[in-house]
Amino acid sequence: MASAKSTSETPHLLCSWLSSFMTNAARDHHFALLRRIKARIKADNVQEEEFRWYEIWDPILNWIAQRCSAPGEVGVAPQYSLTRPVFKNLNVQVQPSDGEGNLQGQAAASTSATSTNATSTTTPNPSSTSAVTDDTVDKESRIPDFVLIRSTTLRSLLVIVEIKPKKQQQKERKPLTVVTEYVEQMKLQVEFAFATEHLSHQDFIIAFLGIGDTFRYAVYQKHHVSTLPLHRVGLGTEAYEPLRRSTRGPVWKNIHNVFAENTAGTLCYSGEFMKAINQIMALYSLQVSW
Repeated sequence: MASAKSTSETPHLLCSWLSSFMTNAARDHHFALLRRIKARIKADNVQEEEFRWYEIWDPILNWIAQRCSAPGEVGVAPQYSLTRPVFKNLNVQVQPSDGEGNLQGQAAASTSATSTNATSTTTPNPSSTSAVTDDTVDKESRIPDFVLIRSTTLRSLLVIVEIKPKKQQQKERKPLTVVTEYVEQMKLQVEFAFATEHLSHQDFIIAFLGIGDTFRYAVYQKHHVSTLPLHRVGLGTEAYEPLRRSTRGPVWKNIHNVFAENTAGTLCYSGEFMKAINQIMALYSLQVSW
């Protein structure tokens, strides 16, 4: 009986060994690729070129998506459009109305033939006001570098990822002089994400900054951001800046390195990076096998 049992277990042991071998081989190839990319960026002296860092973050994000506990549901989407409805022609006085970041204003939307008035405290909703027509409603978008998306019954945005280069200020140990503007950009992207119709069910969104081969992130809940105005934000946020300042944002985690080297001198992910990703994915009841 012992011999029969041993024989029956052999295929399972073989499958386990092959799986482990393939996993280790994939990991070796993954880090060999990342090492080559890092070396080329350094050799070319292009640390301050943003587009060169996309090359390293694309395989990093795909590694996370493919090795999470729901690889058939989680994917990486570059240049994902976060789109909200706005009025094409709008004169609006923006003011906080309830202390919770909601906007209140009198909207005057006009077409080429007639002018009509509509009052709203949310984003434009053509189905709720007879005065609003297809001619008065437009769209406005923000497009982050990458997002992690989970596609189930509901489509959920797990992480917004914005890639930035390493600036001279960081080399001089003055990271906050450049990171502040990055955080403001990400806050606006989060505001657009919460205003995107198919993402309106989400209560929080992760904002993740990849700055060269370093990173930091924050968990944005809806109360951390203001409702966007009914008109176009355009390229800036000056029109509703007083309202934005009235909302208190989340605490951003400290900047850490993405990579480290193990005792054999081989490139690997740093403990801080793996811990951060584990914490992020755990918010969605997911795990990553490193």
